[in-house]
Amino acid sequence: MRTICTPLKSLLIAQIPIFTAVLAVFFPVDRASAQEGEGPLEIRIAIRLIDDGRVTQVVVNKWDRIGIHGDFGTHPWGTLEYFSLKRTFQKLMDRSSGAAWMMLGELQLERDDPRGDKDSEASFTQALRRDPSLEHEIQAARQRGLEADRLREEAARIAAAENLRERLPDGVKRTARPWPVLDDADQAEAVAEMKRDSHALLDAAGFENARPVETEYFLVYSALSPRETASLVRQLDDMYQTVTELLGIPDGLNLFWGKASIFICSTSDQFRLIEAQAFKNMVAPGVIGLCHQRGPRVFVNTFRAEDDLQFASTLVHETVHGIMHRFISPSRLPTWADEGFAEYVAGRSFRGSPVDSNRRPQGLHFIRNGGDLSSIIEMSYEDGSWPGDHAVGYAVGYLLCTTMIEENSQGFADWVRAVKAGKDWRQALEDQYGASVDRLVEYVRRRHLTND
Repeated sequence: MRTICTPLKSLLIAQIPIFTAVLAVFFPVDRASAQEGEGPLEIRIAIRLIDDGRVTQVVVNKWDRIGIHGDFGTHPWGTLEYFSLKRTFQKLMDRSSGAAWMMLGELQLERDDPRGDKDSEASFTQALRRDPSLEHEIQAARQRGLEADRLREEAARIAAAENLRERLPDGVKRTARPWPVLDDADQAEAVAEMKRDSHALLDAAGFENARPVETEYFLVYSALSPRETASLVRQLDDMYQTVTELLGIPDGLNLFWGKASIFICSTSDQFRLIEAQAFKNMVAPGVIGLCHQRGPRVFVNTFRAEDDLQFASTLVHETVHGIMHRFISPSRLPTWADEGFAEYVAGRSFRGSPVDSNRRPQGLHFIRNGGDLSSIIEMSYEDGSWPGDHAVGYAVGYLLCTTMIEENSQGFADWVRAVKAGKDWRQALEDQYGASVDRLVEYVRRRHLTND
């Protein structure tokens, strides 16, 4: 029942007041008089609170479904560490009462603790031994527990996504509009809409009844064999993990609107037909994959080229573009970095990637033959100058991004965040990475004049 990843779990402690209020709705007190402490009590007990972790001696003069009460005020059950909650409740409860055991089971279900599920079932078993008529109420409690878990995970995911948007480098003010964070219902509808859109696009190109292989982040529509498709899906998931580690994205957080749709064709003709019919695009010779961004939606279209490694590298490269489109905002990195970073990730996503063996020699040859790195940095999609003769922009962009990441990976991530927040990339390079454009160009040039 508790499948949320560890980094997201760490955000839950800060949400305790919210969860307490929410869970109070899901766990109404129907049997209060049967299990709450009544009359004056003077019970001294040691408790441990979550917020400070210290053991504290308190005198309890009343307890109920909310928590324990005394001269100290009120300590809600949700503020006690898990073992302390269990020990305290069992010391105060009437062990002959089925209703009391059921309440303990509910409290254990509420907690985001790996012991909660097993312990709650043990408490429910004790409750039924004492009062078999509680079976229906216990079943309802289990369902409320499942819903509470879902709400807890949803709140943690939303908190992580919002924190990712807002956690900008020092001194960076947002000027670009960030992507909105969806709740679970909207995200589920987005996945359903991506499936509908994908089917419509594929139907328009004559590929009917296509069914996706669905992962946590992707909808993969493949014309290849199940074995080949499974291998590529693993590579995509591994690549996503690589990007999250580089950019400080919480593990398990899905950036996509719904999920990204990946079309893998078996032939160039299929690929070009989808491009023409679905995306109204005429493909240039030699292209084997493209990423299409339609508002918040991400589609990647590729075909199985003869060179297995080149095809896999292109698939990863184009999918990285989709991830970057959805990272914080739709604002783009400069062209050399947009392409260079995609090449960097593709080169490190699977064994045998041809990126380093192909791009690095081309970039070194350009530098050692007097090529002007500054001219590559000034290239762009918009004016048609990218990628230059023999697509040298990819090779130089790869060397630039590789050097930046190897020298200062945190500075690179901060630079990317600043640019995605809307800051001018040149100014962000100075402020967040600590180097001017001229200094970066000169460093990369000198480093690779003799260093292979």
